Amino acid sequence: MSKTDRLSFKYYFQNDPVTKPYGFTSKVGGFPSNEQNTSQVAAIDNTLNVGSRMNLEQRLGYIRMGTYTTYNQTVTNTAGTGPTFGITNPVPGVPALLPSIYISEFAVNASGTPALDIGPNSTFVNTGYYQNRLNPSANMIYTIGQHTIIAGGSFTFLKR
Repeated sequence: MSKTDRLSFKYYFQNDPVTKPYGFTSKVGGFPSNEQNTSQVAAIDNTLNVGSRMNLEQRLGYIRMGTYTTYNQTVTNTAGTGPTFGITNPVPGVPALLPSIYISEFAVNASGTPALDIGPNSTFVNTGYYQNRLNPSANMIYTIGQHTIIAGGSFTFLKR
């Protein structure tokens, strides 16, 4: 590091929980969904003044995004209390859960027709994903009068 360097660091954190009484895949009540969305972004940047008209910029960026969705049932028979609607679980001590029903293509046999979902009818139930990305880059910035020429490159490494 020298007096011609400028070093900076940026960090951003996001936590955006979402609760919906009618989840993404259930069009009726009784199956609220909870979604936990998070994001973290960090960047280290070093700018080196090479001359009066030339700068070298080096950056290392990192991002982590994630989401996790869970479904609850508001009508369950937990600890022997509450309605069961005639549904029982053969495993002792495990609450009976309402079944999931999916009815598609009401009037015609074609895609895009209305459907009815009761319960969590998705492959994205009680699951989630995280995505990590690392992005190093370097740019040479050259100024000629009112014009600026930038040449450089970057690489992205993505891991899911």
